[in-house]
Amino acid sequence: GTRSSLSILPMRNVETSRFYFENCYSGESENSITSSEVASLLRDRQGIMWIGMIGGGVNMANTRKAKFNLDRLSEAKRILKSNSVRSILLDDEGQLWMGISTYGFGVEDRRTGKFTHHGQMPDFSSYRGISTVMSIMQSPSTGHIWIGVYNGGAYEIDKSAPVGKRVKAHNSSNAPWMCNSCIYYICEDSKQNLWFATKSGISMRAADGTSVRFDSLKVGDVAVRDMVVMQLVEGRDGEMWLASNTHGVIRIQGSGNSLSGYTFSGYSVSNGKLNSDYANCIYRDIEGRIWVGTGGSGLSLYDAVEDVFLPVHKLWNLPGDAVTNIQSDKKGNLWLGTNVGLLRLTVPRDLQNVTYRLYTTSDGLQDNIFNRGASFVASDGEMFFGGHRGYNSFYPNKQDEQVFSSPVVITDIKVFNQSWTALSGEERSEISNLSPRFTDKIVLNYKRNNFSIEFSALEYANPERNQYAYRLDGFDAGWQHTDASKRFAYYNNLKSGTYTFYVKSSNSNGIWDENVQTVKVVILPPPWKTWWAYTLYIIILVGIAGYIYRIIRNCIRLRNALHLREMEQAKSEEINHAKLQFFTNITHELLTPLTIISASVDELKQTAPAYKEQYDVMTHNINRLIRLLQQILEFRKAETGNLKLKVLQGDLVLFVRRSLDGFRPLMKKKDIHFTIQSSMNKYLAFFDPDKLDKILYNLLSNASKYNKPGGKVGIELSCDEANGVVCIIVKDNGPGIPKESQKNLFKRFYEGDYRKFNTIGTGIGLSLVRDLVVLHHGSISVESEEGKGTAFKIEFPVHRFAYSEEEIDDAVTLLDSDGIDAVQEDVVIEDIQTSALEDNVVSAEQNVAEKSHTLLLVEDNEDLLGLMVKLLGTDYKIHTATNGKEALEIVESEDIDLIVSDVMMPVMDGIEFCRSIKGNFDTSHIPLILLTAKKQEEDRVEAYESGADAFITKPFNLSVLHARIGNLLKSRERVMKDFKKQLVFEAKELNYTSMDEDFLQRAIDCVNRHLDDPGFDQTQFLEEMNTTKSTFFRKLKSLTGLTYVSFIRNIRMKAACHIMEEKKHVRISELAYAVGYNDPRYFSSIFKKEIGMQPSEYMERFTSGGTIEGE
Repeated sequence: GTRSSLSILPMRNVETSRFYFENCYSGESENSITSSEVASLLRDRQGIMWIGMIGGGVNMANTRKAKFNLDRLSEAKRILKSNSVRSILLDDEGQLWMGISTYGFGVEDRRTGKFTHHGQMPDFSSYRGISTVMSIMQSPSTGHIWIGVYNGGAYEIDKSAPVGKRVKAHNSSNAPWMCNSCIYYICEDSKQNLWFATKSGISMRAADGTSVRFDSLKVGDVAVRDMVVMQLVEGRDGEMWLASNTHGVIRIQGSGNSLSGYTFSGYSVSNGKLNSDYANCIYRDIEGRIWVGTGGSGLSLYDAVEDVFLPVHKLWNLPGDAVTNIQSDKKGNLWLGTNVGLLRLTVPRDLQNVTYRLYTTSDGLQDNIFNRGASFVASDGEMFFGGHRGYNSFYPNKQDEQVFSSPVVITDIKVFNQSWTALSGEERSEISNLSPRFTDKIVLNYKRNNFSIEFSALEYANPERNQYAYRLDGFDAGWQHTDASKRFAYYNNLKSGTYTFYVKSSNSNGIWDENVQTVKVVILPPPWKTWWAYTLYIIILVGIAGYIYRIIRNCIRLRNALHLREMEQAKSEEINHAKLQFFTNITHELLTPLTIISASVDELKQTAPAYKEQYDVMTHNINRLIRLLQQILEFRKAETGNLKLKVLQGDLVLFVRRSLDGFRPLMKKKDIHFTIQSSMNKYLAFFDPDKLDKILYNLLSNASKYNKPGGKVGIELSCDEANGVVCIIVKDNGPGIPKESQKNLFKRFYEGDYRKFNTIGTGIGLSLVRDLVVLHHGSISVESEEGKGTAFKIEFPVHRFAYSEEEIDDAVTLLDSDGIDAVQEDVVIEDIQTSALEDNVVSAEQNVAEKSHTLLLVEDNEDLLGLMVKLLGTDYKIHTATNGKEALEIVESEDIDLIVSDVMMPVMDGIEFCRSIKGNFDTSHIPLILLTAKKQEEDRVEAYESGADAFITKPFNLSVLHARIGNLLKSRERVMKDFKKQLVFEAKELNYTSMDEDFLQRAIDCVNRHLDDPGFDQTQFLEEMNTTKSTFFRKLKSLTGLTYVSFIRNIRMKAACHIMEEKKHVRISELAYAVGYNDPRYFSSIFKKEIGMQPSEYMERFTSGGTIEGE
């Protein structure tokens, strides 16, 4: 450096003794030094010279230059106004052939530098209009040069031919084997076949002159003629690979001159085998690997195992995104022409540790963008790459140079986009004690959890081409790559913890520095996430858990206590239910013997009437026992909710007095003074006589049972008109009830100490009283004092409006003694007297009737069965059975007119037996009476639903059963008479079952179909009825009382009456023939016998103006 210039001594030839300085002065050019006076010189480790100027600042000179030859084609640009190289070839004579922009091609003599345009060549003087030359190649087999022209076909040049005959043009008009005249690429395979890539597919021309066009084939759903093929290359196994800028990559396998010998495979975005459909170029390297360069997705490598192209461009973080040319040198390195420069790529066989070196205009390249197809490798290894500003040529083995690394440093740390220098001193000391350039650890609290780290490589030659990679361990999954325009890493809302930040950089040639800068990043947790906060949380959670545990434990204890109480209550209910069920079952079992005893007493009254007083005692005790059993059944109804209230209007005072009259003999026998007091002589009220009688009976029974001889029992009856209630008090002067026992007095099965040592009982009496009073919308209370006696007070409403309409019975009133007696008798033996009243219409003549009917008695109790046989056998023929199964066998073999069956029987019970009888066509007409000890409404409903004609509860009076049987048989006889009298069959008026109605209707229809057929006989009748003779005659006789002949005659006579009513004027012979009689006289006699008059008389009486001729 001098005061007037900068002098440089080139060391080109160290062997010469002569050295010459090159002087650099200020102002010579835009790249000259800024001042003439040099103050200092410095060379750094990257080979950059730093020049300190006096008055001119600091100048930098990069002495590192890559060995690229640059040819701007100044002569071509002078002639053609363009130096853009579209295709390039160095032939075997050292001549450089180049396609220049849209102006055809030219040849440059590299020795002299002379450029000759094709228009200046004699052989091309007749070929005008050659535009863009897309491809230039020299055939290895013939040495001919082929030129592919855009929309101009192909030109074949034989340099050995005489001048004027060297060029031969091929296009779609004179070469039918060519798919299209727009040629993009020409290549020759190992079999000396020429391949032409065109705008409309590809063609192949063999060495023998034969050819194959592939434009008619399809790849998937796409025709080859619709594909624009940019380049071709032969694979290792002789297959051809095509690059298309519309459909990705196509592979052709096969050989020969027939299309059937070839198969096509496509690789595109649509099938997921290539990441871009815009394929610029395709290449096979010395390893046999297939590479494809795309526009927008960079470089891809074919994976033969998976049969897909791998997107290695992004995987290896290569610069740029478009690859236009691919070539390889003798070392196997790939050289890629891209949109950001020339890229040298070193790829090991295992595809690991891939490295690259990027060359740009700063290294002497014509431009950072290269034209597609403008690349060539000479036989000596020299490489050519052309672009819009000329071309570069170089020898790859001479590109070795010193590798300079570019260390990276942290330049700034920003918190909420606020630079380190802008933070206060206190904030900086909290983050780090050192500046970002020198720190190795930063600490950020939760409020500063939004930060960025800026970095930069110490590269001065081409800093804009530096690449960076950073990673935050514990957050980033891998290295994050960025370029010089984004030299920072941004993080937000990181979780508390310790992270390590790594950053590295590459120089302008893509060489990564081995030294990685690291910074430890500590994110402090917020106060509520610190260790002492978590300790507090644990203490609180333990406290809450302990509290919850205590609550759950108390809940479990309470639940267990409640469950134990429920179990005890359920056990108590089970015991009560078992007691009640036991009493109910015993009641049902006792009712049958009581029926036998009652029937025996009735029989004795008839055979030995002299012992009337003893019979009365027996009857009284039977009724008393029945009352006790009915009380148990009533309590059972109360338990199951089937107890119903039926109030009616009556004289309450008279009813209570008559109810108490039955207790006077008992009170007299125990020497107990019995009184009744009433403030009224007569009082009309609404009450349920059944329920009130049971209430009074239980209270008076207890009063007499627990009183001593000579004691007093009284009843007080009063009325509260203002409130519409009546009050009945039953009191005695017995031993009284202790206070502690009174609260359990109305509980079922409760037995106090006073009972255990004095009396026996079921323990349900007062519980039943309470239920009956509540059912009556009333209340009951007790007052008792030990040693002085007990008083039970009952109150219930007496007005109509106090009860619902369902609870009121307007059909009956109790206004006199007779009505009250009838009701009270009904209380003792429910349903029996009612049935007797219904059946009293049976005439006394039944007792002396002939044994014209047969009964079947079904009863498992032999004593009751024998008694019924004895009493009914005088009037009817009797068959017996002990269960339903035996009874069915008897019904099948005997003619039975009526069945009497018990309900509760072994093998088959009465309900099932009744369903079998009524569901069988052969027996559905037989009346059936069910006997049962069950008295609930659902039992009665079940009996009638099964088809029973009558239902009688035990114990029953045999005279009532006798009368009910007579009534049913008489009713059946009335039905038979009514059928004979009916001119038109009406089943509803005769009360037939649906099965019997259907049978009769079919029989009548059958006769009517053969009404005029005198030969209609029994056999034909049975065939059409589809039944047996015995069943048919038995059923017909039972339902109508008629034989087969009588039934047909009855139907025909009714039809004759109907004809006379309709026609009014008819001859007797026509009438006879119409109803199946050939003899009119015989018809007239039968008509009189059946109808009771001659046909003419019938016509006169029942038709107006009707006449019969010929009678």
